[in-house]
Amino acid sequence: MSDVWPVVHTERRSLISFLESIEPSQWDEPSLCPGWTVHDVVAHVVDTAKIVHGEDIRHPLGATHAYPLPAVERALQLQARTSQSWGGAKELLAGLTFRADDTGTSIGSGPAATGSALSLLMVASGRSAFLPQLDGPGAPTLASRLDEGSRQHG
Repeated sequence: MSDVWPVVHTERRSLISFLESIEPSQWDEPSLCPGWTVHDVVAHVVDTAKIVHGEDIRHPLGATHAYPLPAVERALQLQARTSQSWGGAKELLAGLTFRADDTGTSIGSGPAATGSALSLLMVASGRSAFLPQLDGPGAPTLASRLDEGSRQHG
């Protein structure tokens, strides 16, 4: 687990560089985290090591970032084997295959949801904004499960 920190530090430096370039008004834009602004997520990132929060900030601002694919792949694998009670997506992904078309990664068994490793990671992290980037017979099941989860928690 200690080898994750260099990845976290690299991503945080990259995010800081990006945040230095945004306009003051963009700090108040809604992030992908329901009810949270970009500012709120940045404050939260100071306290946690979730790599996905960088995308929670960038995506709604229309920015992109080239994340190291091995780091994204590792985060996706971690999400897939971690229970939702611990912040993972094991139950969300049950009975489905996640197939990353940019890394060749295939996780699980069942109808496949295919997309980039980043899109799969973001959906596995509960970010429905990335669902349109997924294809395959497993994608509608994911959309339904995410929708059901948001109704239960919202």
